[in-house]
Amino acid sequence: MFVVVPFVAASDEPSVRAFVAKARQEAGAEAVVSNYVMTHYNALVALNMFMARTQGPSLVQVQALGELAPDPGCK
Repeated sequence: MFVVVPFVAASDEPSVRAFVAKARQEAGAEAVVSNYVMTHYNALVALNMFMARTQGPSLVQVQALGELAPDPGCK
């Protein structure tokens, strides 16, 4: 089976290795770093966030939330 994903933790790409190392430094050496971790990280560092809901087969915007700053203490 072949899949298309935005990230493969076992990649030898320097940027991937750096991200995995940073994630494990923060979460512990045994932390599982998957494509889900990367996509959630990207979502958190994105400038604009949106509240959305499903409508039939589509996802529609409910409210533009704009840029969200992390709570103090979040890394």
